[in-house]
Amino acid sequence: MLLLNTTILLNDSIQYSELEYCNNQYKNATMDRNKFLNQLKKQTPNEDEFHQAVTEVLESIEDVYNENPKFASQKIIERIVMPDRIIMFRVPWMADNDEIHVN
Repeated sequence: MLLLNTTILLNDSIQYSELEYCNNQYKNATMDRNKFLNQLKKQTPNEDEFHQAVTEVLESIEDVYNENPKFASQKIIERIVMPDRIIMFRVPWMADNDEIHVN
């Protein structure tokens, strides 16, 4: 995402680049690990191993995350924690010669 050349107006006459705005907006943002984990546990109950894995990852990246306010503005934690979902299904069908196929 290229943010360097774009400017936005705030409070009528103050101009910031979007990158500066994001950094200022989240300048004091720190990871609230417990709040995030409680929210995650509400979304994914009965997933104890998943919660343990997320806790370990958050503990390992917390210092780096807190040093870089751009991570909060880009919602890095939310993006890396939720796994991609794969929907699989099978389609049984019968060919004209009465042969069964499954895709």
